Amino acid sequence: MMLQSVSVRRLLAACGIVVAAVLAFSSPAHADTFPSKTVKLVVPFPPGGPLDATGRAIAQKLTEAWGQSVIVENKPGAGGNIGADYVAKSAPDGYSVVMGALSTHATELQLIALTDYGRYLGLAFQIVDDVLDVTASAEQMGKATGKDAAKGKNTYPSLLGLKEAKHHAQLQLDAALHALKPLGAAADGLRRLARFVVEREV
Repeated sequence: MMLQSVSVRRLLAACGIVVAAVLAFSSPAHADTFPSKTVKLVVPFPPGGPLDATGRAIAQKLTEAWGQSVIVENKPGAGGNIGADYVAKSAPDGYSVVMGALSTHATELQLIALTDYGRYLGLAFQIVDDVLDVTASAEQMGKATGKDAAKGKNTYPSLLGLKEAKHHAQLQLDAALHALKPLGAAADGLRRLARFVVEREV
């Protein structure tokens, strides 16, 4: 639904940054077997806060996707620097990842780039989700499809048509990728995530 896009964008932005960080630290040499052991997601803030809740939701989804445990470890203090320093000193093998708040772990330029990226990619995600509700089967999606049309709800395909909705999703992808230009190669994981979101078939 179009009205849900704001909350979806915010969650996707948070999820995207963490997932992309895992991908970025996973070298091609062991990409086929990663992860082969428990992955630690370090939240540099106390339990019970919004970052902690988001981190636990991401850990659960990654556990389900990988079939390998992803655990959350809280290491609060010094505005997030204690947790970040802990991960920085860990082996660079992708098994220890820090989840940071943009306000404490990004420069102003990075903050703008990531905020724009999250906004564009979140909208693209919503459009593609609306499209798949029309084009994919329940078996493919793992959930019931066609519910929005059955309820007469306004979606991107119903308002723009399938072809134009897909084109609009591509435009959002282009904008998201453009937003990452200031981050250079460090944002390659986020670029892969963005392309996956728009090009996925299920």
